[in-house]
Amino acid sequence: MMIVYHCYGGTHSSPVAAAIHLGFLDPHRLPQPRQLVELPFYDRISPSGYGALRYMGQDAAKNQIYVMGVGYHRDLMRRLVPKVAGILGGNPDHLLLVDVYPHVNWYMKVGGFISRRLGLVAIGRPLVILGTRRAYPKLAEAVKEVWRNLARNTVSRLPEKVQVKRGLMD
Repeated sequence: MMIVYHCYGGTHSSPVAAAIHLGFLDPHRLPQPRQLVELPFYDRISPSGYGALRYMGQDAAKNQIYVMGVGYHRDLMRRLVPKVAGILGGNPDHLLLVDVYPHVNWYMKVGGFISRRLGLVAIGRPLVILGTRRAYPKLAEAVKEVWRNLARNTVSRLPEKVQVKRGLMD
């Protein structure tokens, strides 16, 4: 299965969720700021990189884990990506889109804007890190819910509150 964690910019919450999924970060322990900054793509993607699918790794069950920034186009992405996958010969049922944007807080939004949009990393990054650490329990819970449902093979019945979208057209 291909699992895509997505958020607004693809540079904060989605890399953290993917890192939890892949075991780079412990879901039960708050990461240190240095651990976050060392993650692939964390606070490194500029707005021009939105829409690019970025590979994070393969989990123990051989699922391919990706991150993606989708800007304000979350619903369009949820509808379009599975359709395109089908047109290109892929099976939309083997695609799981996980929207982690609902777990993004004010600190992450403001810090991300300052760091990525304005290019003032020294000011924005500390805010993003603070926000990421505050959002971490919710991001970890979203990933654990994905794990539970993958283990039960009930991806199509994920609770809406987790904001996980199955790769089928509505």
